[in-house]
Amino acid sequence: MEFLDDDLLASRIKEVNKHLSSFSVLIQNGIEIPDELTSYQILCPFHGDKNKPSARYYAASGRSESHFYCFKCKLRLESVGLFAKFKSIRFYDALSTLENKYGIIVDRTKYSSHIVSPSDRGSDYKSHSWNDLERFWNLVESKLIRNKHKCTLNEFTNFCRLLDHILYDFNRTGESSQEMIDALHKANEKIDNLVDFSII
Repeated sequence: MEFLDDDLLASRIKEVNKHLSSFSVLIQNGIEIPDELTSYQILCPFHGDKNKPSARYYAASGRSESHFYCFKCKLRLESVGLFAKFKSIRFYDALSTLENKYGIIVDRTKYSSHIVSPSDRGSDYKSHSWNDLERFWNLVESKLIRNKHKCTLNEFTNFCRLLDHILYDFNRTGESSQEMIDALHKANEKIDNLVDFSII
């Protein structure tokens, strides 16, 4: 199984950025910035220091989208990441929420996807695989959250992409496949061992 293509994730984020800028997220959450086109030093809304403006809003440039950076938190966030941080939700949940809000549909057929619906759609198989998927998806997600400090950024990102990929296909088809279950079992083992899992 391959992970969700990097280009797909980038495309989804790019489409959201067309509708929602980092400036808008900051303004909607009470951060005062004079205008969207000027970079500006601001108080960080996340670490609680209300006296020293340790963060900065960076206006969009030819090379990058507008973004937020806190020099104390060492936190760099664009619109989706900021939305997730303010709402205290996962990045992929924020991405999906914003896609739904703005009616964004990215054509996923152009990107890698090897998860298919099961050929055996008998009631026993469907019931068994459905329960396994729900159980192991939650298990892997919980274990990943508990152990994320042990992962490299690349490892953690790959795990999140795998979970997002499986959940997307599960929600799209309404069914699980043995391939999904196998991928989750392998991911679970990889988290336990915390070894290189660039391919699962």
